[in-house]
Amino acid sequence: MFKSTIIPLVVEQVQAQIGTMVDTTINQDLVVYGSQETIPYLAGVTGDYAQYGAGATMTADKTFEMSVLGYFFNKNVATPSKYTPVAMPTRIAGGEAAQGSLSEYTVNTLLEAGFSTGNTLDITYLLSKLNVTVTTDNLGVLIPEILTKYGKGKAIGLSGKFITKEGKVTMTPSNNEIITSLGVTVTIDGAEAIYYESNNLNAIGQVSSVKGVLHGALSTANIGTAGSTFRSTITGMTAASLQAELQKVTDTNVAILNALLKTGVVIPTFLGIKIDGLNLQCNQGYVNGGINVTPATWIGISDLMIATANELRYIRKLNRNEEINAAYYSARQ
Repeated sequence: MFKSTIIPLVVEQVQAQIGTMVDTTINQDLVVYGSQETIPYLAGVTGDYAQYGAGATMTADKTFEMSVLGYFFNKNVATPSKYTPVAMPTRIAGGEAAQGSLSEYTVNTLLEAGFSTGNTLDITYLLSKLNVTVTTDNLGVLIPEILTKYGKGKAIGLSGKFITKEGKVTMTPSNNEIITSLGVTVTIDGAEAIYYESNNLNAIGQVSSVKGVLHGALSTANIGTAGSTFRSTITGMTAASLQAELQKVTDTNVAILNALLKTGVVIPTFLGIKIDGLNLQCNQGYVNGGINVTPATWIGISDLMIATANELRYIRKLNRNEEINAAYYSARQ
């Protein structure tokens, strides 16, 4: 009786609540707040998450679906993006209960917009959102000289900017590739310790998953060529020596990663979400994945959605304060 009566009743109530949430919360919030937001800590890039297609809906087979544009742009530049959206299915029929897809269009417009702003990205702040703090112990794995000069346990500040040209991501059924050029600043004790530029960082590889086990390989992992601008407080360190050091560490760790992927890697959780039966597939222009849904999975998804909503409210507050300040100073002038 429990299986045939009570469980279906609970499921119907949950489905009804989801439908109500779509109509009274999601769609109304989009009317009030709009579908674009400038993200201060992404170098001032603006994200467009407007719904398209049927929007947020409950389908005839009682599945919740929503597709968003996933487009990034520099609000201070009128030039349209050279990229166009990628056609991809909203969901895979008969697939896992929770599914999602990401296209190269979203990633490439983010890289394009980030480069066009010319702004510096606060990497330390981004990592703090994931409760990650980088110390000299962590960076010392890549650059041992840091520990020699500054000692253990000191917090490190990281910031970066796109240089030379914008990055680009290419997704195909057989390989995924990213190429970009970055300038990275390392600060310790409130002062710059290293500034290093690298042109044409390049990674090529593919990872897929069947029933929760990741397989694949990273065929190329090139940290790029050192740029002409280099600064360091570490005696004897040059751009060329740091490039060689970083490439050596990268080669060693990529070999370890490829060995693990050859055997198969199981990811039990990701961003607090319990992963069960992950299927991950690479396609032309996009990747899609799905997981089985358990009570623990829904709790993790709920926590992530709440955290995302709170972050959007915080960003809107920051942007609103900037608008008020700009209007105030304009009026005084």
